[in-house]
Amino acid sequence: MCGIFGVFGNYDDDKLYSLFMKIKKRGKHKSVYIEGDDYKVGFHRLSIIDKSINGDQPFAYHTNNRDIYAICNGEIYNYKKFKKQYENSYNFKSNSDCEVLIPLYLEYGINFIKQLDGEFSFAIYDFDLETGYKKLYLGTDHLGMRPLFYTIYNNTLLFCSEMKGLILDDNRVERFKPCHYMKIDFKDINNDTNDLIFEPEYKTFLTMNYNKYFDLNKIKPLKDNNLEKIFYNIRKILRNSVELRLQSDQEVGALLSGGLDSSLLCAIASDILKEKGKKLKTFCIGIEGSPDIECSKKVAEYIGSEHTIIEISQNEMLDALETVIYEIETYDTTTIRASVGQYMVSKWISENTDIKVVIVGDISDELTSGYLYFHNSPDEYFSHRENIKLLDTIHYFDVLRADRGTASHDLEVRVPYGSKQLIEYYLSIEPKLRVPKDGVEKWLLRNSYKNTNVLPDEILFRTKEAFSDGISSNEKSWFEIIQDKVDLSMSDRYFNSKKTNYNINQPKTKEALYYREIFDKYYINQDHIIPFYWMPNWDEDDVNDPSARKLKIYKDLKNK
Repeated sequence: MCGIFGVFGNYDDDKLYSLFMKIKKRGKHKSVYIEGDDYKVGFHRLSIIDKSINGDQPFAYHTNNRDIYAICNGEIYNYKKFKKQYENSYNFKSNSDCEVLIPLYLEYGINFIKQLDGEFSFAIYDFDLETGYKKLYLGTDHLGMRPLFYTIYNNTLLFCSEMKGLILDDNRVERFKPCHYMKIDFKDINNDTNDLIFEPEYKTFLTMNYNKYFDLNKIKPLKDNNLEKIFYNIRKILRNSVELRLQSDQEVGALLSGGLDSSLLCAIASDILKEKGKKLKTFCIGIEGSPDIECSKKVAEYIGSEHTIIEISQNEMLDALETVIYEIETYDTTTIRASVGQYMVSKWISENTDIKVVIVGDISDELTSGYLYFHNSPDEYFSHRENIKLLDTIHYFDVLRADRGTASHDLEVRVPYGSKQLIEYYLSIEPKLRVPKDGVEKWLLRNSYKNTNVLPDEILFRTKEAFSDGISSNEKSWFEIIQDKVDLSMSDRYFNSKKTNYNINQPKTKEALYYREIFDKYYINQDHIIPFYWMPNWDEDDVNDPSARKLKIYKDLKNK
């Protein structure tokens, strides 16, 4: 995990450097800040691949008439292929995965982004020294697993890995769209363009063009419905995804909740590491009596990982709420609930181990129809469209939590279920095979590993628990603990009078208003930063809470 920051335009102010330093937590190993006449490039490094100074960013390419700078937050998992491709034509200065961006850009232009397999956000500055023509490219991975924000302020474009690095006065910060790249350039005032953004003082136009390079809706359906072949392909692709994400010059650990998604990844990672004579370190966090703690112990014993249980109290979690909201930069209810556990387990790992990379099980629910409400889908086509919607918006919710919860403590998160290859393959399978079946969600994923001895059946077919529910006890859920606290401090009269202050995503509960008011302390007038509150779909009881434990289907499955 690293932090990138940049400026493209004339605006200059002492506060820019202090904004850059607000994301220092993302990379404490080294910080670089370069200032030009009308640009700035900032980078906070967390050294993961090539820990030497050769891997420091920005990467630069200079000729007599051209300067190119590249900065990237993330990992390019297929970088070795490109290293080999350019070993005779480009003078690599490091073993970093991200340096391949420059030779790729030199050959393909920005279209190289389509060839990347990774989790990334990047910026490429390209200056023509003869003509004075300047352009900037910004790009992100297909799901927005590595965040990027931008704003236009005083005729200048600023971008940053986190929103907190762009809060100036009354400016509006935007979240960069996943699976897009943007071209920003200075053009002569006589140039006609439909993309006019503003007119800087020195009489050139700054133009911005957004381009989508990956579309989930265009994934072609699979014609072969041989189940055994599909099971095999899922196992093969997921194992490859995990193996790529174990590439690191730092120690890699994993979060293990004892649910299906994290357990599968940990089992696969543990097996791969055993072949290399290594042992996987796994971590679980929860309040005493948490079902996750007990299930994670069973999985860890089964796969032979070195497991650590981190027990926390209700008060510790409650005390962390405001800090978590500041760090993760959202007011979404379910995201905040789940982020507290991830923030605190990451804090413990950072303070007590040498691990710098953690593997997590996020994105599986969205891809494999894992949420319990999928049991209520009208048919498989509604379910497929819900998969697309969840993946298209995941950067506002679970992926945001995974990134910020770890980056706040100088850790890098890696998400094997986010593999582009896995997503393309899984969504190409006939929708009727991807819906809940035989009373279990994720039927296809679970049965891909049935009778493989990868996991015990009680874990392979464990009912879905949301992370924020699983870390609390069955007697009292984490969301109920929060709501009890808020009810003590917020009257009905106060709630009813204050909720109407919000035109965007009006809070419907005291808990939501409590989060919103904390968010506004740090990110005033940025309500638009999420499009809606995350809520389950198709619930017959019209539940007004995102917790799975509120759903009728959860109670029905538990009472089986």
